[in-house]
Amino acid sequence: MILPIAYRDDRHAAEQILLAAARRHTIAANELPAEAFEKMKRKYFVRGADLEPKVYWRLTDSWLELTVRYLTGVYGARDVKDAMSREVLSELDEAGIGLASATFEVVGVPPLRVTSHERATE
Repeated sequence: MILPIAYRDDRHAAEQILLAAARRHTIAANELPAEAFEKMKRKYFVRGADLEPKVYWRLTDSWLELTVRYLTGVYGARDVKDAMSREVLSELDEAGIGLASATFEVVGVPPLRVTSHERATE
């Protein structure tokens, strides 16, 4: 799950919201069957500590991109992501943290004068 957070917002709070949601809705590394854990270590070259939910930060020219990595079962991944998304959005709202976007807001327009070169006829 990737969230763009404005630099002016509380990025540490956003990170904690993501981590808490990941811990509530996903599988803990110690819940994995030993065989599945060993298979993951071989396939993805990870260690045990690497399997806990983690948030990575990436600086962009417009916002801070927070990416949360977590484990989920083979089935139900869409439901987990949906539940996490709803919870995270609600908690971000409560914390006054918005999602950044590449939209533009026009805050002022200079005076505009329109003239016509046509003459009125009677």
